[in-house]
Amino acid sequence: MLGRHLDDQLIELIKTVSAPLGEISDIVMSQAKSARILSYRPTVIGLEVAADVPAIPARDGPLPGRAMVYEGSSLVGEVMLWVEGGRLTGMEQAWYADHAPDRWPSPDHIRVE
Repeated sequence: MLGRHLDDQLIELIKTVSAPLGEISDIVMSQAKSARILSYRPTVIGLEVAADVPAIPARDGPLPGRAMVYEGSSLVGEVMLWVEGGRLTGMEQAWYADHAPDRWPSPDHIRVE
């Protein structure tokens, strides 16, 4: 997995999480599609984006918005996209349950607030 591009499920997850950002979402998606995985865990993915992809016009840190993870009607976590220097540098999955997740949620388990 290290050094590879994100798989289709993770690309769809990023699309869902970034959708409320409007035009910025298009740039996020361009970066996500070019990103290579530097590190991978079910709660954190480190990314490297090609230098020739347009920069995301956002401050360093998590992108705005809240992407909450639900299992049925239960809130179990949150997904955040991290930016540094205009580059998508990672994904993080926080959890509110007793145990850390063992996989990334599917987009249909996300509610963006």
